[in-house]
Amino acid sequence: MIRYLERFTFFRESLLPGSIHYQDIGQAVREEGIEGLPLLLEELVAERGASFVVIDSFKALHDLTTDMAAVRSALFDVGRVLTAAGVTALLVGEYGPQEIASLPEFAIADGVIELANRAHGMRDERVLRVHKLRGAAQLPGEHSFRIERSGLRVFPRLTGAAVDAHAAPEARLVSGIPSLDEMLGGGFWEGSTTLVSGPTGVGKTTLGLHFLLAGAARGEPGVLVAFQETPAQIRRLIREAGHDAMAALRGGMLRILYISPLELDLVDVIEQVEQLLESGGARRLVLDALGDMAEASLARDRFRAAIWTLQRSLGAKGTTSLLLGESALLPASATGTWRGEGMAAQPSVTAGDISYMADNVVLLRYLRPARDGHDRFLEVLKTRGSTHDSTPRPYQITAAAFELAATALGD
Repeated sequence: MIRYLERFTFFRESLLPGSIHYQDIGQAVREEGIEGLPLLLEELVAERGASFVVIDSFKALHDLTTDMAAVRSALFDVGRVLTAAGVTALLVGEYGPQEIASLPEFAIADGVIELANRAHGMRDERVLRVHKLRGAAQLPGEHSFRIERSGLRVFPRLTGAAVDAHAAPEARLVSGIPSLDEMLGGGFWEGSTTLVSGPTGVGKTTLGLHFLLAGAARGEPGVLVAFQETPAQIRRLIREAGHDAMAALRGGMLRILYISPLELDLVDVIEQVEQLLESGGARRLVLDALGDMAEASLARDRFRAAIWTLQRSLGAKGTTSLLLGESALLPASATGTWRGEGMAAQPSVTAGDISYMADNVVLLRYLRPARDGHDRFLEVLKTRGSTHDSTPRPYQITAAAFELAATALGD
């Protein structure tokens, strides 16, 4: 037991044996029967002056007798002894769902906490559920947890209920792309969330970096949360943007939070983002990309809850955010129109479609073959709280810029 415990940072060898005592009660219970357990515990608690008692494995007591009436009577006496002594007890055991619903120990317990391991394809997820907690209103549902060197780390499921409603924005933030600001009616409202959607390689990350660097130039710290590009790849993009961009990175006006898509946990991501925002007071945030979070969610409702909670939390802090999402490559014809056949102008902008949560929706797309020499177009599908120009405009990406045309084609 000590050999396993000393691997954790919470272990304190100095507490053994003076404050923590290990007692094997198996032999005594086997000799005296389960009926002798209450008296044995009463004597141990009195002898040690215990405040806490952990019995592992409590379920093993069922192996000592098949007489359920005797088990039930002994367990109620155990509860009486522990309560009278003012002891907090954890009864640990390997139980299945049917046993939780039927065995007597769950009736006498003041709280019932279930730990489980859920298999999802190649991934496993540890989850915790509080079935019962007398005298308190527990948060229902499954909560993920990890076993780390510091012990159990629990991530309560996302509800968004703890996020205060934020006041209506009063200021606008520029995007770093003047033509886009014009299309949005003056820029992004402070504290708003914008969904930027488009197929792979169309320029979503470049647009996001423009937004962050424009803020850094105005003294507005920004954070890039990346799941796809590594920090080295992101720094290369920033170097291509010029000296000022590298100065923003070195000066702390632009920070990068990289999390491997293979290790994503939605609650953990949101917790890390909020800690980063609180430590540096970031005014801008870009999340790249939503598809990785959707894959990590393992369930559609969890993904939506995560995005809702993140969006509300960012708004409450006054942080203006861009959420980058992948959409499918759409076939198009040279004769297609923006609202007609061939352009499929209203695609599903993200897997899981969370566009209704966003204050703004910006769509980037390819046109094959190119129209008048232009093969990429930007369209503002939605803005909340202001008018916008919904006419698609061509753009191109150079080594250091996202260049959006001032007018639509033909104007």
